[in-house]
Amino acid sequence: MIIYNLSDKDRASFDQNGYIVINKFINNDLAERIKNRFEPIFKGEFATGIEPDEWNWKEGRDPNDRTRQICNAWKCDNIIKEIVCHQTIGKICATLMGWNGTRLIQDNLLWKIPGSKSLGFHQDAAYDDWLIPQTMATCWISLDTATKKSGTLEYVKGSHKWGLSLPKGEFHAPNDYR
Repeated sequence: MIIYNLSDKDRASFDQNGYIVINKFINNDLAERIKNRFEPIFKGEFATGIEPDEWNWKEGRDPNDRTRQICNAWKCDNIIKEIVCHQTIGKICATLMGWNGTRLIQDNLLWKIPGSKSLGFHQDAAYDDWLIPQTMATCWISLDTATKKSGTLEYVKGSHKWGLSLPKGEFHAPNDYR
């Protein structure tokens, strides 16, 4: 279950920084149900019988020190779909962006196991150049306790006001992710 009402402080923080932090956004039960699906999904066990659109790490094919990534896992697993397509997330994104509604471009399952390498700094819109205008909102939900040492997603305050930057360098396991 996800219930959250944006505050004026949330809106002001989003406008200034380009992101907000919502602690305990999903309950522990849902987080555990989602986490329990990662291993089967990355082994190719798709509950719906539909493969995801991108599968950027496969066991036995790719180095073990890579952050695992699957795009559009909502298509292959109904538990993932439950969170990805949740109306509360859509409403929050629409409200923060000043839109009448939202549409899902894609989801990403990112599984950063201990010792795995980072992903490169980027703007999501740079990878979806077919979207006009290239305006989108991203919702990152950590399923584990995120610390600087364990490797979190990093946002650059105010970068939403910079305009679009084209991708630079390697995306998966760059030598210098910044």
